[in-house]
Amino acid sequence: MAIPYDSTSRSDVLFGIHDSSMRQPVERSADLQDVRAHALRLAKDGGIEAALDLLLELLAGARGSNDALTARLHTVLRALYGRSSEKTSLEQLLLAFDKVEGPVPEGAQPPASDASAPADGADDGDKPKAQSRPKGHGRRPLPNLPRETKVVAASPEEGICSACGHARRPDGVQTTSYLEFRPASFFILDVQRQKMACPHCSEAHTVADADAHFDSGRPGPGLISKIIVDKAADGMPVERQSKAILRLGITLSPSTLGEWFSWGCNELAPVADRLFGLARASAYMQADDTGLKVLDRARKPAVKRGHLWCFVGYDAERFPTVAFRYAPSWEAEHADRLLRGFDGVLQGDGYGGFEAMAGARDDGEDPTLPDARRLGCAMHIRRKFEAAYKAGDLRGAIALGFFRNIYAIEDRVRLASTEERLAARQSESLILVDELYAWIASLEPKRIIPGSLLAKATTYARNQEKRWRRCFESGLFFIDNGEPERQIRYPAQGRRAYLFAGSDDGARRLATAYTLVANCRIEGINAWEYIADVLEKLAANWPRNRIDELLPRAWKLAREAPAVGLA
Repeated sequence: MAIPYDSTSRSDVLFGIHDSSMRQPVERSADLQDVRAHALRLAKDGGIEAALDLLLELLAGARGSNDALTARLHTVLRALYGRSSEKTSLEQLLLAFDKVEGPVPEGAQPPASDASAPADGADDGDKPKAQSRPKGHGRRPLPNLPRETKVVAASPEEGICSACGHARRPDGVQTTSYLEFRPASFFILDVQRQKMACPHCSEAHTVADADAHFDSGRPGPGLISKIIVDKAADGMPVERQSKAILRLGITLSPSTLGEWFSWGCNELAPVADRLFGLARASAYMQADDTGLKVLDRARKPAVKRGHLWCFVGYDAERFPTVAFRYAPSWEAEHADRLLRGFDGVLQGDGYGGFEAMAGARDDGEDPTLPDARRLGCAMHIRRKFEAAYKAGDLRGAIALGFFRNIYAIEDRVRLASTEERLAARQSESLILVDELYAWIASLEPKRIIPGSLLAKATTYARNQEKRWRRCFESGLFFIDNGEPERQIRYPAQGRRAYLFAGSDDGARRLATAYTLVANCRIEGINAWEYIADVLEKLAANWPRNRIDELLPRAWKLAREAPAVGLA
């Protein structure tokens, strides 16, 4: 039997509201009947205001719960179907400004240079006209690669003129160039090392450069480098690499590739450790983390959540050094161990473990990370206002307008000197920061629903205000923690494919691989070429006191030096 459709909305059922001319009366639940009876008793006793307050309190609670559920639903739908970018266009902000209640602060309005109208009465005719680009298909020229020629001869039918029937004769060629691909190939490299023997005594043979080779049965450095780069840079698990290699005619099991990956990362660990030491020795460092599932057979279920921390240290020219480190959990003791000995300024989000590091240590030593050495992050503050705006609270657009103008100043002085950057922040940016927090203060405490996304955004912004303002006290600092967030995208993409690390040691090897690939990316060098060369040097007993010569920046400069000398 068909069930009749009831068009009554959920809100009508909740509050017992119905239109008798359009709908059938809906039976109220027992709890709402009790609320109604209680409200009627208050009204009969002369407490109309008390009854209204009761109903408004219930309505506010229901609305707050609905807002929270709507925000969670929006977050899930955006993760499934929406764009991951947090950018909000100028047109969207202007539309939100038109609809928001009350005046929009001047500091949130876009600068005149963003508008389409001419600035300050300038005549359109005075503006230089942009030169029009020649129309074309936009293809880039083919790279300078070895060329092969394929000759296509004319068929017998094409050799006869269709007009007069006489034989045609060759008259040049028409060349069409294609960018072609031939699968990579494996080969066996036989290294013949000269043996030397003394003809006058029974001394044992000596072999040329006997230690400069991998263990018996190991692959060459180029293959190990490929395995590491494919996993750390391209997110390919060893199972998928095994299938790709099989298409080339070579059978290598995932377990074998996993062993080679582990061996290569263990060899490269001293280089990654040195990079972490350089990052931690910097006067200014950024930090962020991302989760990583790790197998732990001593637990039930046998998978725990570890964390990969990304640290980015900067020199006086703001050139970054990236280092990934693994922590078995999110507890503060692990992050404290990684940061112990760091005496610079750290920029990060509102991670609660940083608060624990600001307190006195059990061993009587100074705090690992006093609050005075912490910087806030504009991206994390802005992100919460963006979430409120996307969920439907248009007041969040006002905060986005402030951040838009603050970042416009940062973009303008990004390549300026440290002194010029500081001057612009002191004279322009801090004024907008003051106006932003004045606007946040104007919303409190009655204009925001407790527990709403906007309430969470304003609370987080107030808690981070002191730390974020410190970013504007120096031209060396960035105003956000953007670089670590960009770097941890690569582990985040990779874990979707390989799902988890096999152990804590496996997670540490992943951190080593991500460290080297990230610094190659920053230096603009070929990660496969770099890792292959460094592996070969390390396998040949490279002196540990010369590890700095194997760091990506030094390796790059050493490769460029001969070319500079010839010039």
